[in-house]
Amino acid sequence: MKLTITICSLLLVPILFTASAQADSITAAQRFEDIKALAGKWRGYTDDNKKEILDVEFKLLSHGSAVVQIMMAGTNTEMLRVYNRDGDKVMLTHYCSLGNQSHMAAAPTTDKKQFNFVFVEGTNFTTKDDMHLHNVSLTIKNDKELLETYEMFDAGFKTDSGKLTLKRVN
Repeated sequence: MKLTITICSLLLVPILFTASAQADSITAAQRFEDIKALAGKWRGYTDDNKKEILDVEFKLLSHGSAVVQIMMAGTNTEMLRVYNRDGDKVMLTHYCSLGNQSHMAAAPTTDKKQFNFVFVEGTNFTTKDDMHLHNVSLTIKNDKELLETYEMFDAGFKTDSGKLTLKRVN
């Protein structure tokens, strides 16, 4: 029995190291290329209001070093996000219609089509207890479909969340 367990353990070690190497193989540069590939116009809806159409545009700026996402352009609730690399991280800054800015970093993942941005810090609000966008997840389904989920925090707790379904229009 001990021999079987030892042999199984020895066989699992290369598998674990291979999985670890694959997780490490997705660099920030490679991940950022997937964000850059979103450039274009998108249209979609929130899950809670499928009748309200949202227009979203992703643009490459600064010689491809930043991607700007414009949501609800020309409205009172127009918002802007900037994605960029910072060393070995992909970062997101959300310029909210609340007047504050949430800074987030993409958490490590082995799935290059999944981005989970988590709150790092914010500006133009006094504490993490003030209302702000706290987490954003992007799932690139394919080159024509994008899913986004988000969480709003207030008084230190999640107060709202939502899901956007976007389809490329160009």
